[in-house]
Amino acid sequence: MLEIKGVTYSYGCDDAAIKDVSVAVEEGSIVGVAGHNGAGKTTLLRIVSGMLKPSSGSLTFSPGVVRGEIAYVPDNGGFYPDLTALDNVLFRMGIARVRVSRDLARDHLDQAGLLECSNKLARSFSHGMKKRLAIACALSAQPRFVVLDESLNGIDPESLETTLGCLRKAALDGSTILISSHDLSLLEELCSSILIMDSSRCVFFETVDQLEKPLKSIYFERTTRR
Repeated sequence: MLEIKGVTYSYGCDDAAIKDVSVAVEEGSIVGVAGHNGAGKTTLLRIVSGMLKPSSGSLTFSPGVVRGEIAYVPDNGGFYPDLTALDNVLFRMGIARVRVSRDLARDHLDQAGLLECSNKLARSFSHGMKKRLAIACALSAQPRFVVLDESLNGIDPESLETTLGCLRKAALDGSTILISSHDLSLLEELCSSILIMDSSRCVFFETVDQLEKPLKSIYFERTTRR
């Protein structure tokens, strides 16, 4: 579980990037974070991942969760371009101090649809393949929390289905996943809960099975038109 209580963060200017955000995230859930550009999504996810410290408020994780058990996947990067796909996964497993196995590493690449490219340098991959590799690396570390900041952008439809399957499996295995995206249909399909940010505040947080209308309708009702 993750409890975010009254979290505010400012980058040093007068206006806070996020203001008084409070939500409780259940263990093993997949939370979709939606909002306009500049609404505070990335700042919130960076705070959860430990990259930023709140200016005020608190985060409380499930007992025993340490920084190394939180995997952060940015919009770009999340792997070493001069390593092969297989070596990237093996390296991530090693620094996460989980059991390092070439067979397990290949399994993660297989689940991501990258097994046939396991011995190719990551820099040679297409944009979508790089996204899938970054997610495979993150999941290979067996994280308690996975934070994906618009990490599904640019993945082709067929590969996207494979990637969503990997994320669902991780959640079933106990990982808690937070993912931001502008694709509301994807969030509604994948996630168990939806958080909407607007003007630096959380303006909506509800489980998907409790939505009384399509997410797109809720989004436009709760956010400021631009």
